[in-house]
Amino acid sequence: MKFNINKNLPLSIKNQLKRQIRGMINSGILLPGQSLPSCNDMSGILSINRNTVASIYAELSAEGILTSNRGAGTMVNRGMVTRPTNTLKSLMDKTFIKARNLGFTNEEITEEFFSSMARLPSEKKKRILLVWCNKLTLKEVGQKLESTLNVETRSLLIEDIAKDAELTASCLSDVDLVVTSINYVESILPFARNANVEVAGVILTPVIRVLNNMIGLPKGTTVGFICVNNAAAESTCKSVHLSGQITLNTIWAGADDSKRLKQLFSRCDIIFATHHVYDQVIKLAGKDKNIINVDVSITDTSIAMIRERLELTGNTP
Repeated sequence: MKFNINKNLPLSIKNQLKRQIRGMINSGILLPGQSLPSCNDMSGILSINRNTVASIYAELSAEGILTSNRGAGTMVNRGMVTRPTNTLKSLMDKTFIKARNLGFTNEEITEEFFSSMARLPSEKKKRILLVWCNKLTLKEVGQKLESTLNVETRSLLIEDIAKDAELTASCLSDVDLVVTSINYVESILPFARNANVEVAGVILTPVIRVLNNMIGLPKGTTVGFICVNNAAAESTCKSVHLSGQITLNTIWAGADDSKRLKQLFSRCDIIFATHHVYDQVIKLAGKDKNIINVDVSITDTSIAMIRERLELTGNTP
């Protein structure tokens, strides 16, 4: 694993290193789970600013390409699915060597490369239809996928599927993939099949954390789940049940359903509230309740799976 920085190229140091890491992963030089040098080590090897390395690692982690954990360092995401680029690398190497043999400088070759890229027509972005039970999740997941996978997203509320078949069919037109909660797959699947579109189901709830908080609770303990509405709260509760053998009593309520909330507060010993409504629940529940904040953001593993499913539909985004 050897990294290089050419300060004569019309590319920033950050851009060069970021591209090299991507290229090494795609070509198989860096494998899923393989560690990269620490920020200090990389900055020392290349004689560049440590903050530049840290920024690159953070951006690639946000894109689901790397993972960084305190104590374990930075490594290639274990769920990373790559597309080998050996043929492309060989073609580019031969082209650049031939150009240099003809007398062109590195600067001239690089300038022409970017000029040629600029003249090419823009690559069409893949389109994903997101199906969820609330607008907040649709917005957050959409922004995450658009920034990490360079895709376009459109949104559909789960409640609208049963209400408006025409709207559902319209949303499914010209999309490459449907992404939804694992609990909603069966609802959208018949429509997706009619439109010949694949469906990918994911679990947003950090189930491992929730299950660990349940370990050791006495038998008969009642655990509550609260999200923005009843459908979202029920989905969160189901996701936990799907991921482990739950022997505790569980109930759920939407933050917009005051009657169910009141019942939940009166019965529950421990309450899991998604980050959308955590502050609201804290105010409503009172000081004697054990409220645990649950971040329901989409995970790097799910993003890697979505990337893989998109690859099967054609060009990788």
